[in-house]
Amino acid sequence: MPANQLFCSDNLMVLQQLPPESIDVVYLDPPFFTNRTHSTAQHHFSDEWQNLSTYIRWLYERVAAIHKLMKPTATIYLHCDWHADAYIRVEILDKIFGYHNYLNQIVWHYVMGSSAQRNWGRKYDTIYWYAKNPNKYHFDLAAIKTPYSPETIARSQRGEARYKTQLTEQDGKNPGNVWTDIHPVQGNSRESWHYPTQKPEKLLQRLLLAASREGDVLLDPFAGSGTSLAVAQQLNRHWIGIDESQEAIALCQKRLNICEV
Repeated sequence: MPANQLFCSDNLMVLQQLPPESIDVVYLDPPFFTNRTHSTAQHHFSDEWQNLSTYIRWLYERVAAIHKLMKPTATIYLHCDWHADAYIRVEILDKIFGYHNYLNQIVWHYVMGSSAQRNWGRKYDTIYWYAKNPNKYHFDLAAIKTPYSPETIARSQRGEARYKTQLTEQDGKNPGNVWTDIHPVQGNSRESWHYPTQKPEKLLQRLLLAASREGDVLLDPFAGSGTSLAVAQQLNRHWIGIDESQEAIALCQKRLNICEV
């Protein structure tokens, strides 16, 4: 199918027109049911809802359409937070994909202080990972291994009993599903496009390297600032991005260095 496509539209309309079983990996970072408007000086979007049931019905319809587009070997990452994560898993992902197609959930932990005064500081997002078929999905551990610490390498080379082999700087480990080594994008960061809720490129790099190959097609139906699309392009993946905001699409065009939709 034609790839590297950017659509300014209600994503449900586009999803219903794309060919079935044409997508290799999906990343979606939808509104989180925060019931507020997210703003920076340059960009804003509304995340306000009548109630939780309205939000779940709205998102369910879109994830159901995405499911039809996924190849039998495809997986989906759905990025959310505490506002609705339990409902998204039980009422949307388990019902559409099936409980047994749940692969894992990634905890993206923010290593920073919290301003909460009357609650435990909320310092992580959840990224659910589901497969279209749990026996066929792609996962490339070698592409995402993280380095061992110098202390771990030194202990292994001293022959401590817990280490079966001597490790070197070239060796790496599975990063696990709790990620503390990726920091949110700050407004003064060189990576920032001043878009509210912009996700860091390193986060998308790890997700896409693990779940896709060069030439695969990524679908992001909530493209926002275009981080997933930019990373897919850097990694020689194809991409399809959708957003109903003209401001977001204009930012994606600028970031991807394309002239028109």
